[in-house]
Amino acid sequence: MQRLTPLAVGLLLLTLGTALAESGLKPDQKVPALKVFDCTGEHKGKDVDYAQIRGDKPTLYFFIKELDRPQARFLRALDTFIAGQKAKGLYCVAVFMHKDDPEDIKAHLPRIQKSIKLQATAMVANPAGREMPKGWGLDPEVFVTIVIANKGKAVKSFEYLSVNETDAPAVIAALEKTLK
Repeated sequence: MQRLTPLAVGLLLLTLGTALAESGLKPDQKVPALKVFDCTGEHKGKDVDYAQIRGDKPTLYFFIKELDRPQARFLRALDTFIAGQKAKGLYCVAVFMHKDDPEDIKAHLPRIQKSIKLQATAMVANPAGREMPKGWGLDPEVFVTIVIANKGKAVKSFEYLSVNETDAPAVIAALEKTLK
């Protein structure tokens, strides 16, 4: 019988920890309030409750702490799909749970949006910074959480410790199923 090396044990524990992370709403949970500052979306320059505004419409809520290049490619892949579904009312709300000064992030998000050329995504700033929006079930250790909602309830949540555009097909498949 072979023994596991300390490195192999460490990698196994890391893999198990990654797989066990849960973040976001459970299916059929009511979408709670989401009070944010809209930096680029339909309500640009205003404090809004996007959960109330979106109501029963299909929505992808994208919670993120910081945006790096792989995450930007992932978000752009989702946005490209969502832009093609405008007739069905699908929209993305990307909530930045930033550590920076709220005024700095409000100025920075429109530049990011222009750089990655999003068409169907509102980039919004969480006024509480890194503090998790109440009621959304977000794990502070998870870097990206996606909640797909329709008819005012969660359909499916995804959590990622690391993400890139190759992760987009699973989310797009869930969106397609939601829109049927």
